Amino acid sequence: MNLQRILVLGKESEDIVRLVAAAGLEPVTEAPDVVLTYGGDGLLLHSEREWPGVPKLPLRVSRHGRKCEPHRVQTCL
Repeated sequence: MNLQRILVLGKESEDIVRLVAAAGLEPVTEAPDVVLTYGGDGLLLHSEREWPGVPKLPLRVSRHGRKCEPHRVQTCL
């Protein structure tokens, strides 16, 4: 499965969208192959409600989700 169309969600996602494009992936606003959530649990749950069955890549914002290990966005992409 070749996943290339990524929908990025989150209040502070402008930098993430640039990293998605720099990684050779296509940032989209509809019909995504993957939904990347940059936030917390609520945003992840919202994304599943709006795009059920589409794979999710949850990335935490450093101020939230303190029990999650931080990951570099570039590594995850």
